[in-house]
Amino acid sequence: MSAFMAKVYDDRIEMLSDGAQYDENTGALKSIERKVWHAERLPLAVTGRGASGNVEFVAKQFTRRADEASSVDEALEEIEFLANFYAAINAPCPAFELLVAAISETDGPQLLHLVSEDVYGTGRERYSIAACEDLVVAGASSEADFDGFNLQDGLREAALPIFNNMRRHKHVPLGAPACPAIHAVGGHIDLTIVRRDGCTVERIHVWPEDKVGEKIVPGLRAYATT
Repeated sequence: MSAFMAKVYDDRIEMLSDGAQYDENTGALKSIERKVWHAERLPLAVTGRGASGNVEFVAKQFTRRADEASSVDEALEEIEFLANFYAAINAPCPAFELLVAAISETDGPQLLHLVSEDVYGTGRERYSIAACEDLVVAGASSEADFDGFNLQDGLREAALPIFNNMRRHKHVPLGAPACPAIHAVGGHIDLTIVRRDGCTVERIHVWPEDKVGEKIVPGLRAYATT
């Protein structure tokens, strides 16, 4: 799993995620899948990157707790309880990270970041959850990848050029240390919008050149034009 991006707005959270899953030994595309999960009734969605099985398992646990909760605030308390439980059992697993986007009844739109270990070398504890600023980007990138893009009205218009820029970077995927360095962003781009009345997920781009069984070969850099 390879990249996500999210931004908080006054009345919503917008989140971008790609669809690439990799063979951990060869780096070839293993499958192309939706990598965002959301609650059915509450404004709460989860995406992630790293070890795909772990990302999906924990994300589904989080959204299941949200479906059983009476409020987002209660759901977030349950998510924190689960994260503490995972930390307490201290089970070894490949590295991954999750991003929870939620509209809290008390605190409004917020982004919460969970890491299975200290993946960024900043001293984070296993399965710790941290509140984020209003913009989060995860995946191989550089500051130049985002130069010139206006994100104030939403992520839709900038999604493809930014993710095309990120596609150019080659790295060893998080949670797959045996994998060779690859171009890891691919398959498609999903735009998830979390509002007080719930979540929507829209597929806004597909890279038809990305084929299961083959490695991603990115095109030319897509600098901003405005």
